[in-house]
Amino acid sequence: MGKKIFLGFIIIAIVVGLSSSLLAADLYLDGRRISTDVKPLEIDGRIFVPLEEITDYFDIDLNWNVTGKQVRGRVGGNNFVIDRPIIVHGYLMVSLAFLEDYVNLYTSWDQRRGIIDIERKEVSPPSRDVRGVFVTIDTDRSSYRYGDHIAVSMVIFNKSDRSVELDFSTGKTHDLIMRRGGRVVWQWSQDKSFTQAFQTKRMDPYEIWVETFLIPTNQIRTFVTGNYTLEGKLTTYRDEISSKDLTINISR
Repeated sequence: MGKKIFLGFIIIAIVVGLSSSLLAADLYLDGRRISTDVKPLEIDGRIFVPLEEITDYFDIDLNWNVTGKQVRGRVGGNNFVIDRPIIVHGYLMVSLAFLEDYVNLYTSWDQRRGIIDIERKEVSPPSRDVRGVFVTIDTDRSSYRYGDHIAVSMVIFNKSDRSVELDFSTGKTHDLIMRRGGRVVWQWSQDKSFTQAFQTKRMDPYEIWVETFLIPTNQIRTFVTGNYTLEGKLTTYRDEISSKDLTINISR
């Protein structure tokens, strides 16, 4: 593990006018009460803790050094710069927000009980269970005349609170189908070629993926006036995920 540069004297670089005080607070790391060489600080309502003691406990690589009036470093693969550092007895003090943003830790401060709680974020592997993924389609209007273009948007939404990996056996990931009386009269993918390579697309929690289409009505096979249905599909390797049918009308 990388270590900070040791400072043999005390530096407290606090902006003049800020209200600061030592906290009589208990520090918990992953639910375990920990004693630290430097007490937490409260500065204008923000809680600061010693960065190195936190990263030592969680076995997170840390390197930092003082450059002029700045601290520059790298922690857990992330570079950081602190312009007005707070350093006490050689320990770099950082805010709870810093731990969340740069060190990927959960933090909380229970002022009533005097408890600072810091936990490692557990990263779950992406799921291939696609039951949280939904497909919906919409058009710019509900009625068209022959010769118009039908503008269609297809929205794929990961409604779950977990990441999902979608597997596709080819370069074809989605499709749009138009039917008349159950018979396919137009299909977006029909005149296209796709790579034959297996691919995976990751969707993060609550991520939205949008595809758009323009259907030229003069290319509808065996055109007759009346109602048509549209269906959007996500063509995953294991299962196709389809939208509900959407009905439109086309007249002369």
